[in-house]
Amino acid sequence: MPRILILEDDFSKSEWLKERIQSLRLSLSPKVDTLDNESEFLLQWLPAFEKRQKEAPVVILVDLTLRWTNPSPNPPPRPPEVIEGTFANAGLRCVQLIQQNAGLCRSRVILYTTTNSAVESLGKIPSAVEFLPNGDLPEILSRVRAALETLDHTM
Repeated sequence: MPRILILEDDFSKSEWLKERIQSLRLSLSPKVDTLDNESEFLLQWLPAFEKRQKEAPVVILVDLTLRWTNPSPNPPPRPPEVIEGTFANAGLRCVQLIQQNAGLCRSRVILYTTTNSAVESLGKIPSAVEFLPNGDLPEILSRVRAALETLDHTM
């Protein structure tokens, strides 16, 4: 069963994407996992993946302006790159970790945002990453469908 990973801190967007991806009428029904902050990806999901407790996603959707963590009395400490960077770079930091990981670098990565100021402050986007600056959810869904259909033809 193919997997999709969504890194999105807006619950309504992540649920909209998850529901529609799961309702795609394809022969391969994807399993969709959602994370809503960078620290959860860095400190929990990625280590679990490296211990082979998680499977590599076929597609990883990343919100550029992902938050570091959820509000809590004891948040995880921010690493230097988070302190030095801005919230607008959290998704890009996740993308860099994905590309540096031998087990994840073959996943199709779609980076998106709906925040114009985040696009303006964005540096160079890696060429292997698809970037949608307008955060068009139907377009994101269309690209996920295309990736799953391509996978379906290779199996």
